[in-house]
Amino acid sequence: MPIVTDANTKEVTVTLSKDIIRKLLDKHDKNKDNRLSKYEIKNVFIELDSLFPGWRAWRAFKCADYDGNGYVDEHEKEKLVDYIYELGYIYK
Repeated sequence: MPIVTDANTKEVTVTLSKDIIRKLLDKHDKNKDNRLSKYEIKNVFIELDSLFPGWRAWRAFKCADYDGNGYVDEHEKEKLVDYIYELGYIYK
């Protein structure tokens, strides 16, 4: 997990690991049905300070919702994790 330090502000940023992303997705599964709706995924991107969380959620569904049922199910979740990981979000 890359760690970047800004010498001017003494701020440390850490790139999200796939484990952290999985925990974040589980946190936003509000009704605990082991599947994520577009609304729940949009809230994940809001927490990640995405510039366009609605658009990111839409792109995430295009990438991960293989069966087209409007949810990212448990068997589709790893593709969603990969998508978010590739975007390179960081913790500050």
